[in-house]
Amino acid sequence: MKINILVAAVFMVFIIIPTQAGDEIAITADPHYQKDPALYEETIVWADNRNGNWDIYGYHLSTGEEFQITSDLSDQESPCIYGDLVVWVDNRNGNEDIYGYNIKTQKEFQITINSQDQRNPALGQTFVVWEDNRNGTWDIYGYNLSTGKELEIAVSLHDQCRPATFNSYIVWCELRNEYGIYACDLATAREFCITENSEISGYPVIDGDNIFWAGSSNLYSYNLTTQKKAEIPSFRSRKYSLSVYGDILVWREHSNTGRGEDICGQNLKTNEEFQIATGLDWQSSPAVYGDLVVWMVARENESSDIYGRHISTAAAAPLPLILKMPFFFECLYGGMLIAALIGSSFSVKKWSLHDSLSSGKGRDFRRSPYASAAVLVCAACYACIGLYFLYHDRDDSWLILLLPYTCSLLAYFWYKETPYVRVTEEKIILFSIFLHPLIIARDEVRDTRFLPWKARIELVLDDKTVSVNLDTVRLEQKKDLITSLSRRGSTPGPGCFLR
Repeated sequence: MKINILVAAVFMVFIIIPTQAGDEIAITADPHYQKDPALYEETIVWADNRNGNWDIYGYHLSTGEEFQITSDLSDQESPCIYGDLVVWVDNRNGNEDIYGYNIKTQKEFQITINSQDQRNPALGQTFVVWEDNRNGTWDIYGYNLSTGKELEIAVSLHDQCRPATFNSYIVWCELRNEYGIYACDLATAREFCITENSEISGYPVIDGDNIFWAGSSNLYSYNLTTQKKAEIPSFRSRKYSLSVYGDILVWREHSNTGRGEDICGQNLKTNEEFQIATGLDWQSSPAVYGDLVVWMVARENESSDIYGRHISTAAAAPLPLILKMPFFFECLYGGMLIAALIGSSFSVKKWSLHDSLSSGKGRDFRRSPYASAAVLVCAACYACIGLYFLYHDRDDSWLILLLPYTCSLLAYFWYKETPYVRVTEEKIILFSIFLHPLIIARDEVRDTRFLPWKARIELVLDDKTVSVNLDTVRLEQKKDLITSLSRRGSTPGPGCFLR
C-alpha cells in the first residue's frame, strides 16, 4: 500500500511540475539584468542593465553578434523593432521621450520633444505610436516615418493605453463606459470600437487583418475585413502579454506549478496549443517572429536573462495532463454529483425503512418548510454565482462553488423527505442530517418538560436530557407532537395540549 502511494505521488510530481525544456537558446550571457525583448527577423533587441543603467542592446541570430545601441547614462527601456529601425523610451532629458535608431546607418534620432512623458511605444512599417501625457491624461500619439510628422490619434478625457500598429491601423485600450478596445484607420481617419467588455485581461495585438486580445480565460479576435469578432477556445487559464505573428499567438500565463509563470502559444490555423517555457521560474514578455519566440526569464535570487526557442521544437511536445485538468475536474465533479445524489437517495431510503423504526404503528412529524426553503435558496445562490463567473471568466476553478451547491441541494431533498421526529408505540426517533438517528425507547423517558418560552420539549432520560425544537416542526403538527411525546405506551395521534 505504501509503495502504491509513493508511486502515485511521484507520478503526480511529473504531471504537475513540468521540467524546463532542453531546446532553449540563451540569447544573453551577461550576469546583469536584461528585460523587454523584441524580435524582427534575425535581430533581437532588449533593455540591459550591465552598465549600471538601462541601455538598449541587440543580437544578430545569423552571426551570433551582440551589439550595443545606446550608451547614454540615463535609462533607455521598452524597445521595439521593425526592419532596421529600433525605438524605445528614453529618460535622458529628465522625462520619458521616444527615441529611435537605424541599425543599418547606425544613426540615433529623437522622435518626441514634448516636455511631458511618452511611453510604451509600438512600431510598424509606417508609424511609431505611443502613450502621451501632454494633455494631462494618457492619449495615443504617433509619428509618420515617411513624412516625419507627428500625429494626434486618440485624445479624450479618458486614459488610452498600450497602442499597437500594423500598416495604417492603430489599436489601443481605453476606459470609457467600460474597458474597451478601439481602433483607428489612419488612411481614412476613421475611429471605431472593437469591443467593450470588463472581462478584458490584456492588451490588444494586431497582425495583418486580425486584432487579438485576451479575456478572462479564452482568446478573442476581430477581423478588420469582415468586421466580425470570434472566440478562440483555450484549455488554459488567464493570459497576458500577447504577441502575434501570422497564425502563431503566444502569451504569458500563471504556471501550473502554482509558482512562477509560463510562456505558451497556439497555432490559430490548427488550434494546437503548445508550451514554450515552463517550470518554477518567472517567464514573461514573450515576442514571436516566424518560428522563434523570445522571452525574459527571472530566477529567484538571480538576474533576469533573455531566452529563445523555436516553435518547431515545442509544437511536438504534448500538453501536460495538468493543462487538461478543467475537463478532468468537470468529469470529477459530475461523477461526485451523481454519486452524492445516488448515495443520498439510498441513505434516505435506508433510514425511512430502518428495521428499528418500523416496529409498531407510528407517526412522522415533518420539518417546517422554511428550513428546506432556506437551503434551497443557498443552493440557488451558489449555482448562480458559480455559473455566472464560470460563464464570464471562462475559468473552471469557479466549479468549486458548485460543490456547496450540491451539498445544499442534497440537504434540501433530505429535509423534504426525512421527518424531524418519528414517534411509535415503543420508540421516539430524532433525525439529524449529519448524525445517525437518535432512537429513544419510550420506557427510558422519565419525564417530559414543555418549555414554551424556549419553544422546545425536553425528554429527561436516566443519563441525559434530549431537546426537541418545536420551531423546527410544521406549525399544524406542533400540538400533536407535544401530545405524542407526553404519552407513554400509547399510539401517537391528536390529543390535548400538554399543561
